Amino acid sequence: MLSDNKAYRMLLNATLKYIKIKESLLLVLLMSFSSWAAALGLGDITVHSALGEPLKAEISVFASAAELDTNIKVKLASRKNYLRAGLQRASVLSYLRFSLVQTDEGKSIIKVVSRKPVNEPTISFIIEVDWGGGHLVRQYSAFLDPRK
Repeated sequence: MLSDNKAYRMLLNATLKYIKIKESLLLVLLMSFSSWAAALGLGDITVHSALGEPLKAEISVFASAAELDTNIKVKLASRKNYLRAGLQRASVLSYLRFSLVQTDEGKSIIKVVSRKPVNEPTISFIIEVDWGGGHLVRQYSAFLDPRK
């Protein structure tokens, strides 16, 4: 049987460990929320065109008003980023154009359009987004259904 003093010390040590874990978790959460508040994120891609048509798609943008006020640049990723991802940069991707726009509802989106028809059912590409607060690289795949 444990003495009262030894049991008390064990309980105190366990409580202190629990408090330290809670403080650490709280610190991590606060740090992640503060960096998230000043960050930019990208959502899923939505395709508005069919197979055999020029690509028309949009990507949701999640950012604070301060981030949206900065000079945001969106472009097809460099060949270096394609190599890092282990992908080939197909020549059809050179026809893609990206622009950051505001919808009538006030949402920010990246419009993705191609100057030529896309004749493959899937087009995969990597984009780079640069803004005052950072740099983001993300891969997308757009699936094009045949015309109805």
